[in-house]
Amino acid sequence: MDRQPCGTNAAYQYHIEHHEPICDPCRAAHTLYIRARRNGTTAKREPAPCGTQEGYMHHRYSKTPVCEPCREAHCEYNREWRAKRRERAAFEAMLAEVWAEVSA
Repeated sequence: MDRQPCGTNAAYQYHIEHHEPICDPCRAAHTLYIRARRNGTTAKREPAPCGTQEGYMHHRYSKTPVCEPCREAHCEYNREWRAKRRERAAFEAMLAEVWAEVSA
């Protein structure tokens, strides 16, 4: 994640996630953000476009039927995820084998 400049709500969240002390500009920006949310004046987020993994998840969370482009995007996402998982497992097996040889 690219770090946003201090004085934004995103930078405040970055401080929280990285267990950093929160600077005054970020604390003030977060306070303004919370007030705007409570007043209902924040911009509404657009739903993710169909044909993406995010669009698929939007269908799931909103409990609407999943369209074909979103279903295909989800299948592709799963194929890539499984391939990465297999590569990682093969790499870890190779490391274990090398470590066993070195340790012996």
